[in-house]
Amino acid sequence: MKLNLISFGAFFLIFINLSSCNYFSPDYKSSTRDAYNDSVSRSWKLKELKNEKPNKIKNDFLNIVFIKKPAILNRDFRKIFEDSLIKARKIDSKDITSIEKFWKEVHKDKVGPIDKFDAIKYGSFNNNEVVIFSDNIFNDCYEDGYWIALSKDYGKSWKKYYTGLTVNKNYYFKSNSKIPLWKDLNTLQIEAVIVKKIADRVILLKPEKFTTVSDSIAIELDVLKIIKDSDNDGLTDIVEDRMLLNPNKPDTDGDGIIDSKDKNPRFKTIKSSKSILYEVLMESYLYYDKDNYQIDLSNLPKIKKNNYDNERHDLISIFVTDDKEIQGLELKNETLIVMSSKEHKKYKLEHPFSFTTRVYSKMFTCDGEDKVYIIDSSGCSSGETYLVKKNDTGWKVSFFEGYTI
Repeated sequence: MKLNLISFGAFFLIFINLSSCNYFSPDYKSSTRDAYNDSVSRSWKLKELKNEKPNKIKNDFLNIVFIKKPAILNRDFRKIFEDSLIKARKIDSKDITSIEKFWKEVHKDKVGPIDKFDAIKYGSFNNNEVVIFSDNIFNDCYEDGYWIALSKDYGKSWKKYYTGLTVNKNYYFKSNSKIPLWKDLNTLQIEAVIVKKIADRVILLKPEKFTTVSDSIAIELDVLKIIKDSDNDGLTDIVEDRMLLNPNKPDTDGDGIIDSKDKNPRFKTIKSSKSILYEVLMESYLYYDKDNYQIDLSNLPKIKKNNYDNERHDLISIFVTDDKEIQGLELKNETLIVMSSKEHKKYKLEHPFSFTTRVYSKMFTCDGEDKVYIIDSSGCSSGETYLVKKNDTGWKVSFFEGYTI
């Protein structure tokens, strides 16, 4: 077996190159899979970061001003909050049950509608209240984005808006910012530092490293531009840009479902034998509890409710494919931003920290076998490999192996 290190945007995944299908059944081999894995491993190069510059971002909603006597940067405000709760509640750090209970209790402490652990800064202005906080819904599984929670009725009701900024990528907001959070009715301001990356993440467990470029600054955020929703479809223009949607068309793909409700807002749903296979693989934990199962195309099982906290948000992922037959995938509990490999290459240059990318390979044929294929998958720090066989009623799926980094 060969060990290949493959780069996916801002993070790295380790794939075990299983060179033949005989891990599943005797004498199965896949030359097409071998060739693909070899081409990927040859193309991979560790990026040099000696001349790395801060990433360019669209910032028509953002302005930088210089200030005197800035607050001292404190990156450990979350740890300080966590430690204070542990000390106050006398939590035994070695007691797993107590720690799990502790984290449930952490979510009870709120700043407005936001968990105090995620809140960065709170401020009020007349009848308006706002919380700047972090969340990872529009970023990959190892990054958080900056959001604002806004209330215009003294905190009775709240709406949450993505700013388009990623924590520690270009800017790092100071939780101890000394200037008023509201500059005026339409402008927020918070002290920050400009940063650039000096070391990449070679493996998932090793963090990236950054250095401060400029410290004596404040970021001004134009609230009206952040909350702008030109087509009134429930998604702001900033979010539609991040999802490659049309901000002036409430139903980008024209399928009769507005973008904010559509689980695949860029492509109309087209059902086929292959698309159903990929949908079941991507939500297999909702369908089956076994490693081997039959997908009966004429009698698909009812989907189970997922285990995620839908009160916070639904899952959103990028799915890259050039196969038109599966561009119209529609999952029940996850929104897919489907794009071609060409679109994705350009997208990662403009939005290097957006969303988790769900990687599901094409169907690699097994040498000398009729209708027998291998599909590799990965996402965040885990992955699976499947053997699938086409039969009279649908697909026979055998789960081979999974890994977690």
